[in-house]
Amino acid sequence: MSRAYAKQDAAEVFASFCTARAQTMRLLRSVTEEQFKRKAQFEGYGPLSMRSLVHYLCSHDQQHLAGLQWLLGKIEAVRA
Repeated sequence: MSRAYAKQDAAEVFASFCTARAQTMRLLRSVTEEQFKRKAQFEGYGPLSMRSLVHYLCSHDQQHLAGLQWLLGKIEAVRA
């Protein structure tokens, strides 16, 4: 899914991300241990428990953070 971030206002995109992340965290705080064990089909990966999906989401975030660190390093190198 393309979100065309380059054509959007950065502050609005970041605000939307923060809102969505807060909603996700509220949901996860309410999940019971039994619900964490439930499995569902995740397209491209097969059956995953909710706990596994949370691990996947964390890994996905870490990949984005690593990319941002790399990009900031490139920006700082050009400015130096």
